Amino acid sequence: MADYREAFVGIDVAKLRNAVAIADAGREGEVRFFDEVDASATNMRRVIGRIANRFDHVHFCYEAGPTGYGLYRLIRSLGHECTVVAPSLIPRKPGDRVKTNRRDAASLARLRRAGELTAVTSSIRSAKASAIRLPVAVSRPKSVTYMVGLIEPTGRSAAAARSNRAISSAL
Repeated sequence: MADYREAFVGIDVAKLRNAVAIADAGREGEVRFFDEVDASATNMRRVIGRIANRFDHVHFCYEAGPTGYGLYRLIRSLGHECTVVAPSLIPRKPGDRVKTNRRDAASLARLRRAGELTAVTSSIRSAKASAIRLPVAVSRPKSVTYMVGLIEPTGRSAAAARSNRAISSAL
């Protein structure tokens, strides 16, 4: 009889790069940093495929943020389970003040395995433009550029011009 292999994957999502960590099933399962990859859909699809080939069942999770639900839709379209986690409800140790992408990804994987994370419930829409509401677009243009999938350049004025173009074209 073959071993049933299950893994819990935590992804620390950022604008340009995502950190990925894997926790093996069971209390004594190893938690290890897997890789840090570009945040593009093609690179994430490749990494998810590499992880899925190694395990029978994979549970993904990442922290909700301004990047929106694009990663959630990608993981679900590949046939895997994904949980978007509320950042304010992630248990943290009182003295743990060091925050790195590796540690956050490993912590998400460990907590997902333990079942200690609270998922964000939201109506997930397939069309990018339908997910943007006018009050959000006006009050938080930077968040809208993340949701639409545009990565803003480093310059402040160029970023403002790009977000304004994204808002006007999405509405």
